[in-house]
Amino acid sequence: MAGGGAVPASAAKRESNCDNRRNQITVARNKPILFYVDVAKRRLKHNDEVVISGLGTAITSVVMISEILTNNGFAFQKKILTSRISMIDGNTGRVIQKARMEVVLGKTENFNQVLGQGSASPESPEAYENE
Repeated sequence: MAGGGAVPASAAKRESNCDNRRNQITVARNKPILFYVDVAKRRLKHNDEVVISGLGTAITSVVMISEILTNNGFAFQKKILTSRISMIDGNTGRVIQKARMEVVLGKTENFNQVLGQGSASPESPEAYENE
C-alpha cells in the first residue's frame, strides 16, 4: 500500500514559525465556532500568528472563524494551505482521503486596541450562512 499515511507536502514544508504547537488550533465540528474565536484571540495575545486547521466538514468552520477574526480587526490572513491526507477508516479499515485546510492568521497592529474595546460579542457566524 504505497502512499498510505504519507505526510502531505504542505505539512512537510511548513515554515518553522508555524511549527510552534502553542499557536495551532485544530477545529472539530463538536464545539461552537465562538469557542474557537475566543481561543484564537487568547493565542494571538501571546503570539504574532495563529494557525487554524480542520479536516473534512470542519473546513467550513475554519473559514468562518478566520472571517470573524479578520472582519473584526483582530487578524489578517497571511496564508491559506489546502491538501488531502490519507486516513484509515476505523469501521471498514479502508484508506480514505480527507480534505484539509490551514489558515495562517497574523495579529493586526491594532489588536490590543480592538481587544480593549471589549465588544459584547463577536460578529455572529449566522451572518455568513445567508451569503
